[in-house]
Amino acid sequence: MATYSHNSQNTSTTLLTTLLAGFICAATPVQAQDVGLNVWGMEFATIDSEKVDHMAFYPGLSLSLTFETESWVLSPSLGAEWAADGNFWGIMAMLYADYPLNDHFGADLILAGMHDQAGDDWKNAEFFVGAGGGLSWFINKRVAFTPNVVAYYGLRTNTWALAPGVNLWVSLESQ
Repeated sequence: MATYSHNSQNTSTTLLTTLLAGFICAATPVQAQDVGLNVWGMEFATIDSEKVDHMAFYPGLSLSLTFETESWVLSPSLGAEWAADGNFWGIMAMLYADYPLNDHFGADLILAGMHDQAGDDWKNAEFFVGAGGGLSWFINKRVAFTPNVVAYYGLRTNTWALAPGVNLWVSLESQ
């Protein structure tokens, strides 16, 4: 992982907080309607002015709660990621805001926060914030498949990264 500094941390934190507050304020109060298991993977590639470099491939697992509002479906999740090829691991929090296009597809806005560190190096752990989009395919009422792309910014390293990935959501509710 790259060396770390503390530039732009307040700006990035303020931006993420503002985006999350906007989603929360825009939503009508509802009750959780579904608990889901997310199995996902993403290719994490750092970007600088000259090149794009593979950093690691991250598979992960998370649990999510799904809330339906009048026109959006919100799905916050919390889980863990691990990249064997880079010896990185951490905690991943995401918010999918899905706008249903029809009975089978939805357009997604995605916000993400990712703690990431090499091995047991807690002192140099990185925190990435990200935003992106995806397209969800609702295979049936219990399964959705979402290819997506999220751009991340490393708060300690001032590193930009691009992460194309896929997410498979499976309902854990009995139907």
